[in-house]
Amino acid sequence: MPENQRKIDEMKENTSFYKSYMKRKNSFLSGKAWMMNEKIGVKDAPDVVPKIHIDENREDIVVIKNGERVKDPYFELTEKDHLQIEIKPSIIPPKCDVTTDRHQLTAFIEVEPGYKIVPKIKNFFPTHEAVLKVEEYKMIDQKIGMVEVKKKLNKAGIVYGINEAALREVTQSNTHQIIEVATGSPAKEGKDGYLEAKVDSAVKKVLHKDEKGNIDFRENQQIPTVEVGEILAIIHPPIEGEVGRSVTNELIYPKPVTAITFQPGQGIGLEENHIIASKIGRPFIHQKNQVVKASIIPKFIQKENVAIATGNIHFYGDVEVFGAVEENMVIDAGNDLVLHSSVNSSTITATHSIVCKGHISNSVFSAGERNELLTRLSQLNSELLKQLEQIYTALEQITQSYAYKQSSVRQSQRSLLNKLVQKRFQPFLNQIKEYTQIVAQNKTFLSQEWIDGATKIQELFIQQAHLEISVDQLKELAQLLTDAQATTFSNSTEPTSISADSAVNSTLKCNGNIDIMGHGCLNTRIVSKGQVKIAGCIRGGKVFAQEGMIIKEAGSIGAIKTILAVPEDKSIQIEKAYEGTELKIGSVRLVLNTVHQKVLAHLSDGMIKLN
Repeated sequence: MPENQRKIDEMKENTSFYKSYMKRKNSFLSGKAWMMNEKIGVKDAPDVVPKIHIDENREDIVVIKNGERVKDPYFELTEKDHLQIEIKPSIIPPKCDVTTDRHQLTAFIEVEPGYKIVPKIKNFFPTHEAVLKVEEYKMIDQKIGMVEVKKKLNKAGIVYGINEAALREVTQSNTHQIIEVATGSPAKEGKDGYLEAKVDSAVKKVLHKDEKGNIDFRENQQIPTVEVGEILAIIHPPIEGEVGRSVTNELIYPKPVTAITFQPGQGIGLEENHIIASKIGRPFIHQKNQVVKASIIPKFIQKENVAIATGNIHFYGDVEVFGAVEENMVIDAGNDLVLHSSVNSSTITATHSIVCKGHISNSVFSAGERNELLTRLSQLNSELLKQLEQIYTALEQITQSYAYKQSSVRQSQRSLLNKLVQKRFQPFLNQIKEYTQIVAQNKTFLSQEWIDGATKIQELFIQQAHLEISVDQLKELAQLLTDAQATTFSNSTEPTSISADSAVNSTLKCNGNIDIMGHGCLNTRIVSKGQVKIAGCIRGGKVFAQEGMIIKEAGSIGAIKTILAVPEDKSIQIEKAYEGTELKIGSVRLVLNTVHQKVLAHLSDGMIKLN
């Protein structure tokens, strides 16, 4: 016998206690309704009728009272009423969706077993007004079968790299999951061809100090030189990648690899994949993307002083001078210039960079200012080559045509060429004029190939020294321009610089940085399109630096006029600045009236601030 029933029987035996209990119970339940385990109870009362409210959010609750469906959300309930509550369970079918990543290297199945949402009315305690609310629970009803899984994969085209163990996991899943079921083979990327340099072609252009702060001129800063037969670099071929396969069994190709395109210049040979020097000189190797240019830059070495006895130096390659440069001399280098001794009252020019290990006095130094001309000349050369090829191709087509050959009055090729250029290649005439002018103005530092090309252009198109002209002559000109381009060894995109020990009463101009590493400058004008660094002092003169300046000491006790100028968005940094030093940032001027330490001058709100 259940324990509860036994206690009830005991209470019934005790009649007075049982009557008292039932009285209190009936009093408590009087006029109320209650729900217990989906069974509704009600106790009538003379003055109160329990009211039941159907949850308005649940349209699926169907209440039948005494055989009729209750349509109102509120209704009354008595002991005589027969109440029936129905809620249909929801059936959720199983879910099995196949997806892949964007490269189709991995396939996934999103799986969720089918289940039944079983609703029931929530229990509520005895109350005068009750709300029929629903609680639900899931009951797994149906799982995905292996046949259905494979049908889904086949429909999605997944046929490669399928993991059978993962498929079994899909069929056994009791929860919502995303399971990786197939994996492809990614393509293995290859490697572009690359250049392995075997020599150092760079020139050290910055002077170094020893531990005591003195410049060590014994450090080797000579321009690098190679001998005939020396290996400059090795061209490594590209390595092809490996083809992969997607989960849909499609081939995945690696990115195409690119080989090195090699353009040999003068003094260069190619043996198998080895770049070899065929003459003595400085190696020049320039790589842009997968295009490599290499040449041997001619090198002029002057052991003695540069004086009247030796004459001026005009050389289109590197120049290295071990002796001093005496008064009123000119050195014009077509690339880099290294001066191991002093320079006095002379003009020094280099297309690229200058290193001067000695003192500079009453001289003019210029580095990199010709780069813009060289860049323009190279551009013109490329444009002329392209148009020249179109011109001689068109001329060849005309002269080989049937109509031209059968004509009784045939025009000369010179006449045809002139008409062709005037009608279809008008810019060509202006470009060849500009080209020949640049070459004529700079022929002292250009190789003979450039001069030969410009001379031929003059003969064929400007002077028209040859009354008649042929397609072969035009092709010869194209080859001359190609040869000239191959001799270009200066890369105008590389930074130029001037590095020196000290300068007095001189002018230093550079398209890049200027570094004064020794004692400093006196009454010197410095113009730099890069940054200026002076490790010593600047007393007198004017310094302009496009990218700002860093100076140890500026001005003097005697307030010698020293002007330091930068653009408005740059700064001037000085360790110690004397009274009278003038700072100019943009168009704003400031003259220091006292000695200042650790100056960092910049423009703020239209005024120069010293931090």
